[in-house]
Amino acid sequence: PGSNIDHNCNGIFGVAPDGIPYEEKLCGSTQQKGVLILGDSACAHFRIPPKWFNATEINASTYVHLPGIIENEIDFPQLSWSTGHAVDTPAGESPGPVNSVYLNMVKNNACNHRDYQNLCVNGAMVRDVAEKYIHMLSRDPKNDHPAVVFHALIGNDVCDPHYSFDHMTPPDQFEQSVLSTLQQLDAKLPPGSHVVFVGVVDGRILWDTMHDRMHPMGIKYSTMYEYLNCLYISPCWGWMNPDESVRN
Repeated sequence: PGSNIDHNCNGIFGVAPDGIPYEEKLCGSTQQKGVLILGDSACAHFRIPPKWFNATEINASTYVHLPGIIENEIDFPQLSWSTGHAVDTPAGESPGPVNSVYLNMVKNNACNHRDYQNLCVNGAMVRDVAEKYIHMLSRDPKNDHPAVVFHALIGNDVCDPHYSFDHMTPPDQFEQSVLSTLQQLDAKLPPGSHVVFVGVVDGRILWDTMHDRMHPMGIKYSTMYEYLNCLYISPCWGWMNPDESVRN
């Protein structure tokens, strides 16, 4: 009876005429693996559609998907670099192409179909993952297949909306949280799993590459950054800042 249930939702179930379960027959020797990711808005694929701010594109249908998108915190995990699996959903809001780690793993081994989990949250810091989001990770060390897990906290421990350096995560606390997450992953993941660390980025690239370009609002990014700082609503005071000493 257990063979008639698709336990891992990859679409394979039932028993072959020779009595061998199809899951074992088709996937038993393929070394299938899932893709899981813990991180922040970068891997949640936070994205504000430019057409929302471009007067030449605004029409009666421009904001038709706005309520649902806001409900999802303006995240499009289905389009992310890690677990992306759908193109342009909702229609017209975030066109592809999508070329994710998950899709490439399915291309390499179709038994990996639907084996993904995206636990990326806007504003997440390493402490949040170690204390909260790690508990949402669904993996049985005995009954599930191994997984490739990405730990991708790339900026919020340094880049946050507080207008001081006091809220940045000290290196010793950062290390403690990472080690705690690793210990919990060690207990949750099946043997043969792997953890990939995506390091904190050098966010000075934001100002260096964008400050002189035009924002969809019709002003330069440097002006937009200063405007957000003036209103105390900048998502990243440290790196989106005209003061080079602060950025450094």
